[in-house]
Amino acid sequence: MSNNRNRACYRCGDTSHLADKCNKKHLICNFCKNVGHIQKVCLKAQQNSHRQVNSVNSAQEVLEVNAGNCKDNFFINLKVNGNILNFETDSGAAVTIINKNIFEKYFPALQLQKSDVKLTTYCKNNLNVLGLVSVEVEHQELKHTLKLYVVDGDGYSLVGREWIHALEINLHQTMVDNLTLMSLELL
Repeated sequence: MSNNRNRACYRCGDTSHLADKCNKKHLICNFCKNVGHIQKVCLKAQQNSHRQVNSVNSAQEVLEVNAGNCKDNFFINLKVNGNILNFETDSGAAVTIINKNIFEKYFPALQLQKSDVKLTTYCKNNLNVLGLVSVEVEHQELKHTLKLYVVDGDGYSLVGREWIHALEINLHQTMVDNLTLMSLELL
């Protein structure tokens, strides 16, 4: 057999094994939705990577909102000011957002603070930012006071990088938990 150290598994990109020994052959690619490889090594994703580059500065944060089918997305429950809320995890989003309806339902006593942050969707559409609030967020054993942005519309609540880092959310574990839940729903 030839030297495999210079070859990478086409399913996951790891150089310690080849595709026939890969434990990721049952996973669904987040980009093309095909079974058998992950997005990191997806040829379609690599061909389209130039479309996924976003420039971000302090006045503009980029969020991906309403992109794709719910079943393809990964969700996490977080305790926010004592309320359990369901968020879509979005490592492409700099900040965490909820829509106005959720804000009014769960946080009627909170006063929105003015925000100069401009948020845009992945498709470059502007979001109407109504303001922000500071909330107490709990995840597992961690508790932090974090900023929550409120936007107009009826899109999903998104947990962005700021919260993901502060709460040490394991995106890989969130993906595994969601795939397990989807598998159980299919039974």
